Amino acid sequence: MRLRAEIAVLALCCGFFALHIFLFDYTVDDAFITFRYAQNWTQGDGIVFNPGDRVEGYTNFLWMCLMALVFLLDLEPVAAARWLGGAFGAALLVAVFLFLRKRAANPSLALLGPLALAASGPMALWSGAGLETALFTFLVFLGVSLASDAEGGRRGFTLGALCLLLATLTRPEGLLFFLLVVIARVVCGSTSLQEKVAAVIPGLVLFLVPLIPYEWWRVAYYGDWMPNTFHAKTGGGIDQVARGGEYLLDYLLTCCGWAVLLPLAFLFFRPLRSWEIRFLVVGGGYLAYVVAVGGDSLPYYRFLVPLLPFLVVLSVSALSRFAAGRDGALSPGRTALAAIWLALPLSSSLAGEQHDFVRNDRIRVDSYWTAIGKWLKENSSPGDSIAVTTAGAIPFYSGLRTIDMLGMSDRWIARREMPEMGKGIAGHEKHDIDYVLSQRPTIVIPQALLLPVPTLMEEQIETPWSPGLSGLLDRAKFRNMYAVESVRIGSGYFTYFRLKQRSRESR
Repeated sequence: MRLRAEIAVLALCCGFFALHIFLFDYTVDDAFITFRYAQNWTQGDGIVFNPGDRVEGYTNFLWMCLMALVFLLDLEPVAAARWLGGAFGAALLVAVFLFLRKRAANPSLALLGPLALAASGPMALWSGAGLETALFTFLVFLGVSLASDAEGGRRGFTLGALCLLLATLTRPEGLLFFLLVVIARVVCGSTSLQEKVAAVIPGLVLFLVPLIPYEWWRVAYYGDWMPNTFHAKTGGGIDQVARGGEYLLDYLLTCCGWAVLLPLAFLFFRPLRSWEIRFLVVGGGYLAYVVAVGGDSLPYYRFLVPLLPFLVVLSVSALSRFAAGRDGALSPGRTALAAIWLALPLSSSLAGEQHDFVRNDRIRVDSYWTAIGKWLKENSSPGDSIAVTTAGAIPFYSGLRTIDMLGMSDRWIARREMPEMGKGIAGHEKHDIDYVLSQRPTIVIPQALLLPVPTLMEEQIETPWSPGLSGLLDRAKFRNMYAVESVRIGSGYFTYFRLKQRSRESR
């Protein structure tokens, strides 16, 4: 009877999680970059952003393969990505519950884990935003939990290594998680070093054998062993690390991250179990990585989502002793208090700076950039190209050759040395206007907006999100090459700059 009740409550948690995703109703613009790669692949142009130009402007190979399958099945990519992300997020809730059910002071307290994840704004938003975050987080948690389980022995570590291999094919950070879990498995535990090494060798072989040819293919196909986005986002030194520290602090304060993190202190009032030590090693190592790379510019702290299930499991492990007595019997009052405490992050989904950003960005993606991309597709000529700073929905819906002025899918811009690197917004620091003009794009779109009037004000161009556009309108070369045009799309005006030679030819 108790198991049936637990399954019913778990189903309610998954249902609430689905509702949480639905309330956000958000697809991030970056998801359309993956869609474009997947679509070009299925159309026979290769795994490229622009046909004929091999640049790895994505960091989610396995997710991109799933999206390619979506296109082959002729499914709508936005809806399919949301359903897939939600399914992997729900699978994570179930995995956390099953893990805790064997380890909590009372099995029913394992339900606090999926409850905390379902109430997490970052978890819900990034499960439905169209990217690989939920898939990656599920594979990482499953892999680390299997590989960290002392009872699983060699077989458990090997299965965990397989999951972490799939995680690495989903995001490069999967390799970091694998290295951390190997270190944690070898360092922690009471068995001899020889036994520990013998237990990890089969998993190590299973992990490396497929990964080596994948890396060889990456170098052969793209000419680099790391994604282009790595070059576009890193290189800021100590300033980048300081920005990463601010990123972590903002999460703790803005999304009530302290509510999940604070209970971890109670773990140290008793001897730590081997899996808890390993989770702390893995979680601490990944957290140091997020700080070192300077965090992320997207809302709701995407880079910290893979850490959430580990924080939740450790917090529930600590709070379960608070909620259950020495005999294991539940205290209803303490259990309710623990549940309310772990559900506090839900408040960040209802209001606040991050909530407002997502609401406004949803308008930009759904109403502005999608409409502009579709208009460009209908009103372009063969050979036309565009230059944009928002390189997701506009290139995807327009189908035009695109210069990404922030360098995520452009090899030259991504490898530029920027003196102020690390001091700006992550992923929005590299630029090269002279290079963009040398490519002579047909249309330059400094800011993709639909405004009440057919003008684009200078203050709308000079923003922290697009520092490379500062002073663009004052450049004589730009003024000589491009003419400003405006067109009404729906209820607003889209203002852009068209290459003058193309303007004359089109007449």
